[in-house]
Amino acid sequence: MSTEADYKRLISGELRGLLPAAARACLRPLSWVYRAAVSVRNRAYELGLLPCYQAGVPVISVGNITAGGTGKTPMVEYLCRRLCTAGWRPAIVSRGYGARAGPNDEALLLAANLPAVPHVQEPDRVAGAREAIERHGCDIIVLDDGFQHRRLRRDLDLVLIDCTNPFGYGYLLPRGLLREPLAGLRRADAIVLTRAECLPPADLDQLRRQLERLAGNKPLLTASHRPRQLWRTDGSTEPLRRLGGQCRRFLWYRQSCGVPAYAPAARCYRRRDANLSRPSPLQRSGPAVAADLGRFVERGPGADHAKGPCQAAGP
Repeated sequence: MSTEADYKRLISGELRGLLPAAARACLRPLSWVYRAAVSVRNRAYELGLLPCYQAGVPVISVGNITAGGTGKTPMVEYLCRRLCTAGWRPAIVSRGYGARAGPNDEALLLAANLPAVPHVQEPDRVAGAREAIERHGCDIIVLDDGFQHRRLRRDLDLVLIDCTNPFGYGYLLPRGLLREPLAGLRRADAIVLTRAECLPPADLDQLRRQLERLAGNKPLLTASHRPRQLWRTDGSTEPLRRLGGQCRRFLWYRQSCGVPAYAPAARCYRRRDANLSRPSPLQRSGPAVAADLGRFVERGPGADHAKGPCQAAGP
């Protein structure tokens, strides 16, 4: 397969015939090997055989359980805005995929939308957290795509699940898109269902019940992408009424939803007459996540966290 779209058509079963079926059969044993490796690694962290490091400031992780876009970048931006409003000095720490020649697309987007929030792109997230604290003086870290990165201890683990493909075709990589077994959802402190407007209410309720069985009694939140304004290529904006209910073209999408999720969101927005959006605030659909997130946002910075360099901590 030459493109990501072709690969997804293969693993989803959309491609039919003898050769695609043989390819899927070959990928399945590789998924078993991947599952074994991930399970051993997770167990090593649970037993304390692999070290976990304390940053010295609160850490909020935004992650997912499938490869691809689930809306992490808009969520990171949303959290940073809330934290800044509450008086915190957040910094974003991410892996920086594709950033060898400079900031990647996500970093450029966040820099444009959050110019006052430092963003450290570092493959070693522990080193990145140290840099964010010592160089930028942050007092809270938002860890982008951090659910599987367990070396850095976090105080709140948010896992985002895309309602349009919640379980990555039901298989682990490379046969599917799951990055770890679904049992890993029990590590999450809260689960956010993104693009919830793409599912009929009955299907959304069924997905919630399924996640309750998988993750236990964890807060389940929903987030929707809703149109708010038009963006021109020169950066200017116009009100949605200019659409007149007739717009059927995505003039601007990347900065509202993230590039990887273009196709599923496009299908959703074609059912609405406006096709450009930004993520709406989280909507409650379970026990209040404010018990955890509010512990940072409402309380304000400074309490109950050692102000020091990254150090080893328990599992």
